[in-house]
Amino acid sequence: MPGKKKLRVALCSWETGRAGEGLGVKVGGLGQVVEELPPELILAAARQGLALEVETLSPCFAHYDRSRLRKLPLRVPAAIEGHAFEFDVYEHRFLESVESPDETTAEVGFKSVYFWDEGQLHWTKADAVYPHDPWLGLKMYSAVAQAMAGYIRQGGFQTVHLHDYHVGLVPFFLGDGFLRRVPAHLTIHNASYQGVTPLQGGGYATLDRVGLPGEKLFHKYFDFFDNVNLLKGCMLKVAEHGGRVTTVSGDLAGSWGYAAELQESHAALLERARRIAGREPGRVFLPNRHLDVLEKLPVAGITNGLRRRHRPESMPEIDCVHLREESDRLKARYGSGVRLFGSDEVEREMLARDHRFDAGRLEVKAELKRLLHLEVFGRPAPPGDPCDLRHRARGEHPRPAPPGGPCALRHRARGEHPRPARGAPAVFGVVGRLVEQKNLGLVADIADRVLGHDAMARFVVLASAPLDDAWARGVEGRFRDLAGRHPGRVCFNNGFDPCLGKLILAGSDFILLPSRFEPCGLVDYEAALLGTIPVGRATGGLTKTRHCAYLYEWQDVADPGGEAEAFLAKIKEALGVFREDHPRHQALMRSAMATDTDWGPSAAQYVDLYRYGLLARDWAAVRRGSPEEFAASLGPDRELFARFFAPALAEYGHPFDRELARLLGEVL
Repeated sequence: MPGKKKLRVALCSWETGRAGEGLGVKVGGLGQVVEELPPELILAAARQGLALEVETLSPCFAHYDRSRLRKLPLRVPAAIEGHAFEFDVYEHRFLESVESPDETTAEVGFKSVYFWDEGQLHWTKADAVYPHDPWLGLKMYSAVAQAMAGYIRQGGFQTVHLHDYHVGLVPFFLGDGFLRRVPAHLTIHNASYQGVTPLQGGGYATLDRVGLPGEKLFHKYFDFFDNVNLLKGCMLKVAEHGGRVTTVSGDLAGSWGYAAELQESHAALLERARRIAGREPGRVFLPNRHLDVLEKLPVAGITNGLRRRHRPESMPEIDCVHLREESDRLKARYGSGVRLFGSDEVEREMLARDHRFDAGRLEVKAELKRLLHLEVFGRPAPPGDPCDLRHRARGEHPRPAPPGGPCALRHRARGEHPRPARGAPAVFGVVGRLVEQKNLGLVADIADRVLGHDAMARFVVLASAPLDDAWARGVEGRFRDLAGRHPGRVCFNNGFDPCLGKLILAGSDFILLPSRFEPCGLVDYEAALLGTIPVGRATGGLTKTRHCAYLYEWQDVADPGGEAEAFLAKIKEALGVFREDHPRHQALMRSAMATDTDWGPSAAQYVDLYRYGLLARDWAAVRRGSPEEFAASLGPDRELFARFFAPALAEYGHPFDRELARLLGEVL
């Protein structure tokens, strides 16, 4: 990019997505975000006249095919418990086609760098990249952080962007001298996991054993109720050098979403619980897990985006061409008996024709609902469309008309979606992991009552439990019991089935999300874009779909019965609108499908963050000088700097930072 200022960013993460390509892992939202973000950053920077180079840095897990990677002619050192060794370094260049809201497509290239050491990573595989033993985890995270730091020091980077605590030791191995020259920022994807590790022979000795000077660092950065806390240490080190801590939903001021929740104290949360329930709460879930550093260091929210491939008009998982290619690939690998769907008719229909749609073709979504019912219950859904009822009375087509049929054309000419009859199924989808965060046991709590309230309610649950999680296995058993007692009304599948997962999201009327906490929320975004209405708890990033969702307020985790009542009330409200006020339900569907999930604004904020970091580095260098002179020197960057600049509170605050903030506030 001739004439454009260049900026090189090292983006460090344990997960990078790209699991389907075999060169990455995606356990949760972290992997999806880091997969989608790099090309979006490059495009956003180009719009600002900046030539951005992004390199993602991650471990090279044992299941990766290293023959597909280019081995670099360097090795980077690490030392754990006095044992010195070296990591091999590999790279791979990705080229992606990124579709913009104006439907133009850009080809974007970036590099991923992988660090491999057999002693550290030999045990890893696609579904096992995080050690269960916290001490083993601390050693692994330290070793990989040393490797990443060694590579970054040689790479000519101008910014380091860290994602979650697993890479939180990178700035310590980079050192203060490096951090005075190169800004570092941290994005928290899930603060419930902080890298808390019991001490091994005391705090000093614990850090000494993983290559850090314990006496110098333990009490200042890592001490957390006599444990090591990696997230705390990383936050303090990043903030010390002028970097920002961000999270994945909310605004830069941290006034809503997960950014606001992380800064909320236990006392404030108890007061909110009292206000909601009208009584003294038994117990509340504190999103920051009593890490009060999160209440004292400012946390900015930059809400995640979602690629256009997740929109119904672009989604490959409902495109027959993509599905045929996927079917052929699986048959070539596993044999001719492999199929994408269990039902013969669903397999035939999904591979025969395109089922992508938009707000003007909602009859296609109705067909996907029919196919979902057929796939999970083995028979078509009962008739729900008045047109369908009339046709059945005349002995004509026993299912919704194809997209070009006369009924569909009449409805589309009036801007309508065929109105469901009172006897139409109302399908509640559940797609997720059976972990306590998702709180899906609440769905099992209320299912019988919903089925009793509405004879045509249906539940389709695709959720699996970790092998070693007894609580989650218990929830699995409850869903199996529901499916056994309500055949044809409740389906439960605990397998990993991406095709069924997308069909549930596209073919359901509602998606249930009673999460205990939700840093960003991706399922609500995916479902909303498909016209499937979220029903869930108003927490964290789920509140970004408030305009098109039914969300309840609840905080007292010691009163699951009270929460079940609040959840059930929202489900009944949603059913009432679905049955009695179809225009309102249809308007909600269209509002959901119009949700702006474009990465552009969020990626632009990250690019602004990188630009801010360079200015904050300059401020940190002259902090004991004149705030007035620095404010005047910002020139045209004053507004950008002021948007991101936020002094810390209490013992972490600095009087010169407060004075600079006051000056910037007066000017702006």
